[in-house]
Amino acid sequence: MGLSKSWQRKVLYNENAEYYFPDPQPPVTENVTVAYQGVPGAWGEQAAMQLFSSVPFEALETFEDVFIAVKDRKATYGVVPIENSRTGGIGEVYDLLRKYGCYIVGQTWVNIQQCLMGLPGTKLEDIREVFSHPQGFLQSRDFLRGRSWDLTACRNTSVGASMVVEKQNKRYAAIGSKRAAQLNGLSVLAPNIATDEHNKTRFIVIANAPEYDKNCDTVSVIFRTAHKAGALCDVLFPLMAEGVNMKRLESRPIADERYVFFCDLAGNIFDGNMHEALRQASACCGYLEVLGCYNDNTPQR
Repeated sequence: MGLSKSWQRKVLYNENAEYYFPDPQPPVTENVTVAYQGVPGAWGEQAAMQLFSSVPFEALETFEDVFIAVKDRKATYGVVPIENSRTGGIGEVYDLLRKYGCYIVGQTWVNIQQCLMGLPGTKLEDIREVFSHPQGFLQSRDFLRGRSWDLTACRNTSVGASMVVEKQNKRYAAIGSKRAAQLNGLSVLAPNIATDEHNKTRFIVIANAPEYDKNCDTVSVIFRTAHKAGALCDVLFPLMAEGVNMKRLESRPIADERYVFFCDLAGNIFDGNMHEALRQASACCGYLEVLGCYNDNTPQR
């Protein structure tokens, strides 16, 4: 029955009901500026350094500030985290993608090797309070278990390092990157404290316009389904029927017990099966938008 419905949609929507995705723009190569959330030494800066070479970086306070800078063309590109291999998706970034309509044009993975840092000469028994981003605490929970330290959350891990410097007291420490320790003149008290030694975070590059070609291998979409049994299956079935592999599916609440779904697909927007699958999927839901077509392992620009 599902295959029959799929065939019927091909007939019914063959000449209309095209999903909308703007034509690609060439990558910007002149006067490029890149915004990230945090301060120098934050994981966002490391992701930006992996993705861009010899361009000015601008450190902003919040993820939303990065989206606003890109939307208002104050920054050419933005670099923000979207998922962690251990703690999962970062919901705020998914919500901001929907709110500001930015396009995903690239991504990279950053190995998260958290360390405990403090003032030179600090010993573990001196510590009473530790600063870090909530994700830093989650990623280091095995190391923290059983230690009677107060855990104080801050905007990002590098801010935690700067707070230790401001306090100038050995009772304080921070969890973050070795680069953050070096930039702030702190000593690494315990290296590689993350529970998962293979822990990594996926960062995406956002822009005002899509940038893609036939070499891209990942398509990201957002869609909303009807609030009824089987509605999600109806949207996903065309992907299966056309042989499109789904790499990731994330749901986010909107209102009245309704959800939107973010989905990463293996393939290229120019592929015939991808084109057909998205067209049929869009006919099965109230809203579907392509967020970007890009390379899973985007080379440095």
